[in-house]
Amino acid sequence: MQINKPTTRIFILSSFLFFFLSLQAQSASLPFLERRISLTAIRQPTEKVLKQISEQADCVFSYSGELMTVQSYSTVIVTNKPLKMVLNDLFGNKVNYKTRGKYIILKKNKETSKPADIKILEGYIYDKHTGRQVTEASIYDKKSLLSTTTNQYGYFRIEVPQSQLTSNLCISKAGYSDTLLLSSMLDSSKKMMEVSLSTNEMKRESGINFKKFLPKWLLPHKIEIHSTNLTDSLFRKVQLSLIPMVNTNALLTGNTKNDWSINLTVGYVYAIRKCELGAGINIVRTNAGVCQLAGVGNIVGVNSFGFQAAGGFNKAHNAFGVQAAGGVNVVNQNGNIQAAGGINIAGKANLQLAGAINIAKDTVIIQVSGGINRVSNYANIQTTGGINIAGNANVQISGGVNIVKDTNKVQASGGINISRETNTQIAGAINIAQNATFLQLTSVLNYATGSSNIQISGCINKAKTANIQIGVLNIAKQSKTIQFGIVNIADSCSGIPIGLFSYIRSGYHHLEVSIDEASLASLTFRSGVQHLHSSFSVGILAKNINEKLFSYGLGMGTSLGNPRKCLFDIDLSTNQFVTSQKFLLDGNQFKLYTGIDRKIARHISLAAGISYNMLINKTTSDYDQLMYSQVVPYTISDRMLNGDTRLRSWIGGKVAFRFM
Repeated sequence: MQINKPTTRIFILSSFLFFFLSLQAQSASLPFLERRISLTAIRQPTEKVLKQISEQADCVFSYSGELMTVQSYSTVIVTNKPLKMVLNDLFGNKVNYKTRGKYIILKKNKETSKPADIKILEGYIYDKHTGRQVTEASIYDKKSLLSTTTNQYGYFRIEVPQSQLTSNLCISKAGYSDTLLLSSMLDSSKKMMEVSLSTNEMKRESGINFKKFLPKWLLPHKIEIHSTNLTDSLFRKVQLSLIPMVNTNALLTGNTKNDWSINLTVGYVYAIRKCELGAGINIVRTNAGVCQLAGVGNIVGVNSFGFQAAGGFNKAHNAFGVQAAGGVNVVNQNGNIQAAGGINIAGKANLQLAGAINIAKDTVIIQVSGGINRVSNYANIQTTGGINIAGNANVQISGGVNIVKDTNKVQASGGINISRETNTQIAGAINIAQNATFLQLTSVLNYATGSSNIQISGCINKAKTANIQIGVLNIAKQSKTIQFGIVNIADSCSGIPIGLFSYIRSGYHHLEVSIDEASLASLTFRSGVQHLHSSFSVGILAKNINEKLFSYGLGMGTSLGNPRKCLFDIDLSTNQFVTSQKFLLDGNQFKLYTGIDRKIARHISLAAGISYNMLINKTTSDYDQLMYSQVVPYTISDRMLNGDTRLRSWIGGKVAFRFM
């Protein structure tokens, strides 16, 4: 494929132009004093040197003729140095300079505004291998605790009293080896220094990242930088603090160990060896010793070895002593004793006492809470007025909800129990378990995804395999012994379901079409097991064309014998009669039936038998004569039970076809 040469030239030219403009834009964004200068000028007029510098930096120098009397000729040899450093090399401390827009104003330095005992140290810090500026490096004096940091261009400036200046000034930066500025460098007449740092990937202790929850005005960025950079631990007997940025340890407070610490609002220190008192919040990056007392909260980044007491909260990575708070106690890993008016949180805990919530990741001996107890792994005893949650638990007692992921011995709750493996669950509302080896007792719902021995509920029981279920609705894949309820449902049943309606998938199911002695044509569904099944029926009685009677009813029955050949039936049922004008009439029919069920085809059988019938109704009803004329063919007994209730009885029969 041939490449169009003019097109190629245009592409290369455009790329070069884009690259050049990008460099120009980047250079223009730099402050004038940080722009890089490369210049060799040996004993040239100072005005000429300044002109060459202004052309490279794209700035304009403004000065009076008096300045040239300070230094008429200058020698400058620099390569890729900041303009600030070039001016320092050019004039030393004889000239002051400041920027205003594009102008750099130079003035003769008549009298220094700083006291004679103040030493101004400034310079740039670079990466020894790459030559790039090192930003946010810490420069500090151990004796006076004065400190500063490099800016985004690697520049620093620090004022240190001569009387407090130690023999060395320290430089620290995370990822680099610590460096000392020797006294020979500090005493040099050369005002601006250049320091190179060697990389070192040694891991530095930083404790809790307080940046996540402390505002910038409370924890200044320079304190945070020093806390990250410094490997030294500084020592003081006493620390006094108003807020972290206003304290006796200055900006190095996050790297200072104190025997005693007193904080009026918020204190921030490296470590406490004895005691810390605070009206607001006490913050310790690493370890706290004997005691921490705070009006609001205590925070320890690593270990709390003694007693933490706060009106609001306590937080520590490890608490080997006692935490007492009016609000919240938090331990990331190991906690001994936690007592809170609100919430306790621990990785591992021996004892948690809370007015609201206890949370532990691992082993806990006792949790007592007015609200919620939660353990991810193992809990011995959990007691709460609300919710207990555990991976493994021996005893859970709750006024609301108990939840166990794995093994549990006893769950007692006023609301809900949930467990993977449990021995006994007692709840006011719901029990849920994969396997319940002994008992589930509740007023609403028992649910076992696996096996359950005994389920007793005021409403619903559901299990994969159940021995005994007692409730309104009982559901099981396999019912072994008994289901006792209004509705019983199971895939298979080796026992007996007792209820108004029982449906066993592999059990007894017949759809029956029948007619009896009163010419009542009925459709009946019989369901359950052969030894005990329920029935539901609807029917129509049309002797009187103008006034038809309809019926609906239910019953229970048993069938004895061989279902493949012949069965002997005993049924007890009741029917309610209605008309098209009135849904409920004042009368009920009761029937005791015995008969033979003979199989005549693969899915069809013929049933016939006799029945003893009773009709009880109100004589004051407008439908008394209608029911008597249509339902009762004759009577063998007719008597009044009381003033307006009449009982009639007769012997009847039924013939039916049953479809399986």
